[in-house]
Amino acid sequence: MFRIGAEELLLIFLLALLLFGPGRLSTIARELGQSVREFRRGLMEEPPEVPRSQSREPLGHAIAGSGEGKGEVRVQGPEPPGPPASAP
Repeated sequence: MFRIGAEELLLIFLLALLLFGPGRLSTIARELGQSVREFRRGLMEEPPEVPRSQSREPLGHAIAGSGEGKGEVRVQGPEPPGPPASAP
């Protein structure tokens, strides 16, 4: 993707050193390393199991009650835009 050579890395490091200073740069590097470590640890953990609902009745009632007004679509939200104005 990106092809960064040694010269570019050195330039980036020198710019960061000038912007943040040696003390702050070491703190930033430490925090970045900890963040990457936590991210990798999170990737290796098993995802929490999502509980499934025991009953599907509410969905069944909603579908059964939708028989009224067949062919009618109701959209909640702002009014749709009107027709475009004609050019003078």
